[in-house]
Amino acid sequence: GVEVPELTAITNNYPNPFNSSTTIVYRVADIGPIPAEIKIEIYDILGRLVRTLLHEKKDIGEHLITWDGKDDNGMLLPSGIYLIEMSAGNWARRAKALLTR
Repeated sequence: GVEVPELTAITNNYPNPFNSSTTIVYRVADIGPIPAEIKIEIYDILGRLVRTLLHEKKDIGEHLITWDGKDDNGMLLPSGIYLIEMSAGNWARRAKALLTR
C-alpha cells in the first residue's frame, strides 16, 4: 500500500521563508539496502554544520521532519539562508531554507 518514490530526494520545505519552524518533506526510494540509512543536516551559508536533524534508518516512502530554527545546542539561529542536506550512503542533495527572525 506504500507508493514507491522514483527518486530519493528532498522535495520541499514549508513554509519557506519561515520564522519559528519549517517542515521538510523528503522521499526515500529503493536505493539499496532498505531500510536506508538517511541523514538530514542543516548548514549555514559558510558551509558549517549547525544541526543534525536526522540520522537513522527509514523505509521507502515520503517522510516529514520539522526544523525549529535551532542548532545542535538548542540555540536559536540568526536570520539567514541555510542549506538542508539529505544523504543516503554516497548520495547527497541540498535544498535552501530561508530563516527569518
